[in-house]
Amino acid sequence: MTPRWLAALGLVLAMGLARSAGAQTATSLSWSRLPGAESCIGAAELARRIDERRGRPLLVAPSRAQQSAEGTVGRDPHGTGWRAVVALAGPEGAILSERTVDTRDPSCRALDDALVLIITLLADPDGKPEKPPPVPERVVVREIVREVRVREPWRLGVRTGLEIELGALPDPAPATSLAILVDPPDVPPIEVGGFLSAGGHEETPLAARGARLTLAGVAARLCPARTVRRLQLGACGGVRLAWLGWQGQGFETSMSGTIVVPSIGLDARAELRLVGPVHGFVAVGGHVALRYATFTYQPAPAAGGGAEPLFTAAPASVWMGTGLAVHFSR
Repeated sequence: MTPRWLAALGLVLAMGLARSAGAQTATSLSWSRLPGAESCIGAAELARRIDERRGRPLLVAPSRAQQSAEGTVGRDPHGTGWRAVVALAGPEGAILSERTVDTRDPSCRALDDALVLIITLLADPDGKPEKPPPVPERVVVREIVREVRVREPWRLGVRTGLEIELGALPDPAPATSLAILVDPPDVPPIEVGGFLSAGGHEETPLAARGARLTLAGVAARLCPARTVRRLQLGACGGVRLAWLGWQGQGFETSMSGTIVVPSIGLDARAELRLVGPVHGFVAVGGHVALRYATFTYQPAPAAGGGAEPLFTAAPASVWMGTGLAVHFSR
């Protein structure tokens, strides 16, 4: 073979190597929408938008692909937003790179532009898009280069409602409640609040003599819950410290008293997201008193008569309530 033929063969081989080095790795797309994410972008639309962004076909059929962009989209773990995970898998199925995209936007379509950008860069990292689409302000893109534990944010909220309790007072009486909700990572939500009852009236066998009874207190509870679509089901358990007081009416001398009644309680509740962070809820529960609560009076103090029972609280009470809750993120 002459030197001229050798030179020509070397030139052809060099050109072939240059084309191979600059060739794009063939990539296929595998895309899944989890239950409840049917409104999110579908595989066909996502593939079309990726090709439009590059200005030429970028994705190929799985049988022709050397690597695969595999992704899923669905609700985030708290059910308040959306999360998409996209991974690039090599020929043997090994994960080469992974991206996670979160949004608090009510619509999962807020993730569309970010997903198109991420998958385009995974499939063609050396490509230069003509005009990168703006990333929505509420979308956070995190790159996971190794297995790490992402710290979840604290969540705060306020709950207020109207309750009716049976057993703590002579008659069922409405009460208003207000509580602060704290949901730290890896710990069941904590609820701390107070309540104030409208009170009740207890008559004695003596004419025009009785007492006005009031009930107020504070409570602290642990409230684990599970979210199913827009409905949140949960149970709360904790302690309550109540002040049960009375004021005599119609007696010759002023008569009053107060007793502190600690109790333990358990309740079940259901919350429905109404609009944005506002939820409506209903709840039922009960309390078991840890202290015996009773009040007495003297029919004729001047004559030295003995004390008569006025009111004895039940050892256990039940209640039901409804109201609104507003949830925030820190």
